[in-house]
Amino acid sequence: VLSAAFNGSFAAFSKLESAGLVHPFIFNLYLALGVWASSCAVLPFMGLLGHPPAVVPLGALAGALFVGASLLSFVACANVGLSTAQGVWGGAAILVAFLWGTLGPTPVGLPVVSLPLSLLAAGLLLLGVAGIVKSDELGGWIEQRGRVPPTLEPLMAGGGAA
Repeated sequence: VLSAAFNGSFAAFSKLESAGLVHPFIFNLYLALGVWASSCAVLPFMGLLGHPPAVVPLGALAGALFVGASLLSFVACANVGLSTAQGVWGGAAILVAFLWGTLGPTPVGLPVVSLPLSLLAAGLLLLGVAGIVKSDELGGWIEQRGRVPPTLEPLMAGGGAA
């Protein structure tokens, strides 16, 4: 339950003032140790669920990929900021999910019903990600001028799209 609640938000803790004193590699070590400890806490109960604990190569590979991805997320947050970093890796996740769902093996990948609509949907999602990544610049533009860009005035006034 806690994993579901905090999945994807772990990088936000790297923005705490006290976390700024710790190198991203060390912060990632803390994350990896926390995941390991919580996994070990669940092991005794796996037999009760009918799944005895087992070490499988794909599980070890998934753990190594997780540690590498989380390390890169902490480094990205330290270098470009949390919102930009999450926007970029969100866009990467969208692309991977789209490609895996369309080009992946048969149990995962399914035939595309409409390629133009699928590409339009992926493009709109990526356009939203680009908006997230550029939100800091847009906010600076608004603050500097004391008003919203003309293209956003109807939305900011509550009137919806023009």
